[in-house]
Amino acid sequence: RKYHSFTILDIDCLVTLKGILRYMAERIHVGALCLFCSKQFSDGTRCQQHMIDKSHCVMNLEDEEEYLDFYDFSKTYENHPLLI
Repeated sequence: RKYHSFTILDIDCLVTLKGILRYMAERIHVGALCLFCSKQFSDGTRCQQHMIDKSHCVMNLEDEEEYLDFYDFSKTYENHPLLI
């Protein structure tokens, strides 16, 4: 976050920070896939440089299903007026 302005979305509902960081690292360095645009590169270093150069150091909201295993949104619905 400090060096690349990377943002993890909905961090207050995150179940496992270590798990999501591991998943993202594998996606970037093993799969060589940009987290934001899913463009594939020949290696993780080029992928990481692309993400920095294009300001793609953020999770893509359209890929939310990909990250659901790492979140628990149930507490956001507690005391919701429609559920009482």
